[in-house]
Amino acid sequence: MFEALQSPEGNLPTLHNLHRFGVVVQRASLAKAAGELGVDPSNLKKEIYRLEELVGFQLIRKEGDHMLATDKGRDLYKLLLHLLTLDKKL
Repeated sequence: MFEALQSPEGNLPTLHNLHRFGVVVQRASLAKAAGELGVDPSNLKKEIYRLEELVGFQLIRKEGDHMLATDKGRDLYKLLLHLLTLDKKL
């Protein structure tokens, strides 16, 4: 299940990175997500790019004024939501 998230070097993204990615997906905006997280939008964009490099595929694409998840990005987001749901059940 997590092999798709693992880089060729065997690294996995941190929960911190995944949380920030999730906020970007929820808000569909780097500026709104950055405001909610209390970080600079350019730094958040760099974090998303690093996460994309780590997992080896594009997670977010710009469409007009919005930042939308790619198909693989949506799959990752759904996986994160599923994991959080499991955590609440424990």
